[in-house]
Amino acid sequence: MSADLRLKSISLVRNGSTDLLRYEALFLIATGVYTFLLVFEFPVTPIFFSGDDLNAIYQGWRMALGDSLYKDIFEFTLPGTPTYYWLAISTFGTRFWILRATVVLIAIVSAFLCLRISRELIPTKLYFLPAFIYIFFGFKFYGLDGSHRMFSPIFVLIALLLIIRQRSRWGICFAGIMCGLSSFFTQQRGVVAVALIAVYVLADQLRQGNGYVAGVKNAATVLAGFMVSLFVFCFYFVQSAGIDQFVYSVLEFPIKYYGTVPVNNYWALYVNLPELTVTKPHILLLLVFFLLVLPITVVVAAVYLIRNRRTPWEEIRHPVLIALIGMGMLFITLGPQAGRIFQVSIPLLILSVWLFYKNRTISERHKLLLFRGSLIILTLFATALAYRQQTLSFTKLSTPTGNLAIYPEEQYKRIIWVGQELVEGDAFFETYPSTYFPLKLRNPSKYSQILPYEYTQPNHIDEVVDSLRSDPPKLIVWDNSLNVPSTTRRPDDHTGPLADFVKSGYSPVGSEFDVFGSPLQVWKRNDYHPLTQAP
Repeated sequence: MSADLRLKSISLVRNGSTDLLRYEALFLIATGVYTFLLVFEFPVTPIFFSGDDLNAIYQGWRMALGDSLYKDIFEFTLPGTPTYYWLAISTFGTRFWILRATVVLIAIVSAFLCLRISRELIPTKLYFLPAFIYIFFGFKFYGLDGSHRMFSPIFVLIALLLIIRQRSRWGICFAGIMCGLSSFFTQQRGVVAVALIAVYVLADQLRQGNGYVAGVKNAATVLAGFMVSLFVFCFYFVQSAGIDQFVYSVLEFPIKYYGTVPVNNYWALYVNLPELTVTKPHILLLLVFFLLVLPITVVVAAVYLIRNRRTPWEEIRHPVLIALIGMGMLFITLGPQAGRIFQVSIPLLILSVWLFYKNRTISERHKLLLFRGSLIILTLFATALAYRQQTLSFTKLSTPTGNLAIYPEEQYKRIIWVGQELVEGDAFFETYPSTYFPLKLRNPSKYSQILPYEYTQPNHIDEVVDSLRSDPPKLIVWDNSLNVPSTTRRPDDHTGPLADFVKSGYSPVGSEFDVFGSPLQVWKRNDYHPLTQAP
């Protein structure tokens, strides 16, 4: 590519030609349509499937009913996601479609921010590629989640864009506020992002020759925006739950106990590696890309930037920022499974395409051919996924939160049966919160997830047993792997008293269903006679 043509390309991309803006608009529309078809059965029936976002919207629903987060509802993340669903339910009513519409909204906003940041680094049409990979390659498998893990990266991306386009001290302050919002959803992500941005703005001022004082002022500004905003966002919840309960829930508990669950610590990466033996080619490709290729991108970028450290700062300042944030988001990801790496992958995707753009061993013509071929393949792949989703034989279920399309899988038969047996407001308990919100069933306890690790403390179990004794549900969806003799129960498994309570007053009905590796089964209270035959 000639120098004149290259400069013209840079100008068109950075200033936003009419054609490029049109392509961006078409891509964002395609993103909305594609993700809509993944989470709604045409025309407008939301699809039910299990995920952590069911717990988030359940908590928001309980808040809308008057319960206090941390005091009446156990939670260890900061309150951003339950608050979002609380506000959505208060506005639109207790409707299941809110959860699926949120996924579509997250996809569109994430794609938009990815395009905007990518365009700042990659002055050719290659800047479309990171967003295409994120939406049309990984989103179906790892992005259909309206939980805190998908919300918090959005605010980090906004902070990144603000720093890249900084015009004033107020812009830097607003970047700190966005990091505060990120922490409001996932506490450690905003903390790491604002710390790295503070380091960057300090170094940036020094490299530009503006002096140490200017750098310190910028770093202090971004940190002040973060701390003040996070204090304001959390103040109501500190007041309602009490400072001791709030600090225990969002600081002490996750530090001590969150990582005791195998998938929630760094060893999860090694737990996932055997999955690379899977036979489905597209799943294998996803795992290799997100577990291996993207993490290696950090190393490659670091080597490249170190080797080119004498390059004028203006040319590498933004890639350095993206590399810092990408590295920070990767290494702060507790339980680095492919899905969790995907959720924070946008900076790494942009960085990898930037490295491809800077590669001088590949001609511009071949880069263009690879770019166009990738877009065609990703579009066809996404079209096939959307078509397959829409042609599944969903079961329709009428619920208090609206009509649902239930996946044609054995495990979801328990949801259908419970919906036939219980009515809105009935007491109900399950070890993983899938059913409370869609059927509007009442959990007598403050705990919504029971696990055989230190994550579930002895006092949690005692409180659950007391609650279920005071308000015994007709049905419990129980994890049968917890029914182990006391002599063989691990020291960190405190679920014994709850298992004894269930076995003494309830009897299993129907079949076991494997859900995320746990054998779940419906248990009925011994004095309750089901209306229909259990699945």
